[in-house]
Order: sequence, then structure tokens, then C-alpha cells
Amino acid sequence: MSKVKEKYIGEPMKSLMKPNLNLYQKLLEVRKSVSYLKKEAQGYGYKYVKESQLFGAIKQEMDNQGIWLDMDMMKIESIEMTIQDKSKNLIKTNGVRVTFKFTLTSCDSPKDFIVKHQILQDAASDVKSIGGLQTYANKYFLLKFFNIPNDDLDPDKFEVSVEKAYVSKHIDANQIKTLIDLIDGDINLAKDLALKFGVKSPNEINTDEYDNIHTFLTLKRLQRDVGRKTNGK
Repeated sequence: MSKVKEKYIGEPMKSLMKPNLNLYQKLLEVRKSVSYLKKEAQGYGYKYVKESQLFGAIKQEMDNQGIWLDMDMMKIESIEMTIQDKSKNLIKTNGVRVTFKFTLTSCDSPKDFIVKHQILQDAASDVKSIGGLQTYANKYFLLKFFNIPNDDLDPDKFEVSVEKAYVSKHIDANQIKTLIDLIDGDINLAKDLALKFGVKSPNEINTDEYDNIHTFLTLKRLQRDVGRKTNGK
């Protein structure tokens, strides 16, 4: 950026500029934006979250973060299935099994993408069932991928139930030792940990944070070791 442009942007405008997030960080922002969805639709004796309800909940943040979602049918197979009829008797019938591929891509950096696969089957083999499976696969992939709770409770009751169910626990001695070994007395790495996760000591880390912190420290150690080898050459 030229000094002239920087002068006119100024510090207030800089603070409003979009941060440079990787795809996982962007997806986390999407997940933060939807804490809960209530099952509002009803049919065939079930209550469920409608596809339009889910898309309405995540679309704005997906657009804000610049995340593109592609769904492809990779494989369609005709299969024989065993199901229960209304009298609970087991019967054999024709069905279809479909393999879907979901690709989440960062529009800011198309090389930054995540691929997931899902297999669904249904006791039918016509075109309509394929369309239904597409809708079902898309909806439930997103619900599970973003860990969006959905049940029959009202939002307020849901929040109360979460507060009662969630008890934060600190990691155990073995996990603490693992993280200390990863830090290995590296002051800069400890500073990076405090800056990213707000943690000054492994004793403060909760169990729900452990996996992310362990991955973070492992990657940082690899980057450091590769850098040392390169400089050594």
C-alpha cells in the first residue's frame, strides 16, 4: 500500500478492514453466528429443521466470510435393502446409495479448501428420491459440520439446558506435560500461545480447548524445526 493511500485510509479505517483469516477461522465465525435451531417443520410424524431455515441462518455469515460451498454426487448405486413394513415385518426392496462430496472454499484464497464426503441411502431408486437425498445430505452435512444443536426446545430453554450440561474442566497432568513438552522452553512459542488463545499457562487450559491448542503447538514446532534446518544449510 502506498503512503498516500495509507494516509487517507487512516487508523480508524484500518481497524475496519477485513482480517486475513484462514478457512478454518472463517468457518468458526460461521459456527459462532448460529448457536441453535429449533425444529419448526413437521411431516411423516417427525419434526425437523427445514433446509431454508438452515440456509437462512448461515447464509449471511457465509457471504461475509467469503465461503463457497459445492456439493457433488460422486457415485450412485442401485442396492437391495432390508426394511420394516408397517407391521414391522422385514422385507427386501430396491434402493439407492449415493456418495456426496462437499467442498468448502475460501473465495479470498481458492487454494484454501476443505473436502468432506457423505454416504446416504434410501429405499427408492427414482429421480425424486435422488433430489430428496440431495436436500437431506446438504442439510444434515451442514448441521453436523457446524455442530448446530437442533431440538424441540425454545431458544431460552435451550440456553438454560446448555448451561446446566456444560461444566468446564481443566486438562489433566498428562495433557499438561504433553503441551509443556511441545513448548520445550521456547519463550516465543509460549507468547504465541498466549496471544492466540489467551493462555499464559497450560494449567489454565480447559478440556474443550486442548485439541486446538495441541494442533497449534505441533504446527508451530514443525515450522520452527523446518526453519532451523533451512537456516542451517
